[in-house]
Amino acid sequence: MQRPLLSIIVPTYNEHEQLRPFLNNLAAQQDPGIELLFCDGGSTDGTVDEVLRLAPSFPFPIRLIHCAKGRGLQMNVGARNAAAHTMLFLHIDSRFSDIDALQNGWSALVKIQQCKGDRIAGHFSLKFYHQEHASPGLYYHLECKARLERKECTHGDQGFMFNREFFSELGPFDTLYPIAEDTRFAERVRLQGEWILFPATIETSARRFEVEGFKERQIFNALLMNFASLGWTDFFEQAVGVYASQDAAGRLNLAPYLRLIQTLFQKMSYKEQLCFWYGTGRYIRNNAWQIPFYFDTRSQYRASLLPGGGVNRRLLFHDKWVEPLLDNPPARILAAFLTWGWFKFSLWRQR
Repeated sequence: MQRPLLSIIVPTYNEHEQLRPFLNNLAAQQDPGIELLFCDGGSTDGTVDEVLRLAPSFPFPIRLIHCAKGRGLQMNVGARNAAAHTMLFLHIDSRFSDIDALQNGWSALVKIQQCKGDRIAGHFSLKFYHQEHASPGLYYHLECKARLERKECTHGDQGFMFNREFFSELGPFDTLYPIAEDTRFAERVRLQGEWILFPATIETSARRFEVEGFKERQIFNALLMNFASLGWTDFFEQAVGVYASQDAAGRLNLAPYLRLIQTLFQKMSYKEQLCFWYGTGRYIRNNAWQIPFYFDTRSQYRASLLPGGGVNRRLLFHDKWVEPLLDNPPARILAAFLTWGWFKFSLWRQR
């Protein structure tokens, strides 16, 4: 059997309903020579049986790998078993709208690697498919954000493609935390190599936002990313269901997590609490650029521009004039104080 040019690695857990639509979409692609690896974390809904039943009817080899649950761990197992030189990590609820998306992505990566070397990774332009009654402007904002070359703007729902050597240099996906292993990996790429945006779009389901609530999921994601940046493992060790599998997800209730945070604070010394809040202030201040960027994307959405098609004038102004003024301890302390106030108010509201 000829060695594939591209190994597509997909972690699964109880995704029976997504299998056929995903496979049908992949089969419609102009095939650059792929193999597909499903890395299953112990599904109990018939996912495994469905993979085995459907596999013979598709024009590319499909392999099923059993492993422990955990998206980062599952992707690491897939990488170890991949046969191709180039790997693409996909979510099972992702779709390609153009039949040449895979071919164009793979070709773009190979071409730029020939010029710049192996330390190149690529991702697709992101588009969400969501229910008609959802707020499209909010998803438009995320789609624009995914096109930025900035810290923590590159996530796994955009599809990650790179070669085996670069992956080995960067190390495997982090399995310490149950969330954002893809984002942390993306930042290692940014530090040691270069991201490119493929000339193709990937469509990803907004189902988690729709089930859990857009605002709740965004707030919780910000909390978790902050805690991960601080290395606050106590929270992740004690929080139950920090990132529930899709089949177990429901409306996200922040109250139990806020109370857990308060309980963990009470076990800290006064100095530890000060360090925590100062670190939080640093993280929040570093993300202050998202405020002007939000107003940029809102204006672009109202002007009916395609995602990424407008000039981010407010963001450019922020980067040139505001950012230098905010890069100091007083600004971090102010950000910490405002976040502390939000936390106390949120706790009070949950009583």
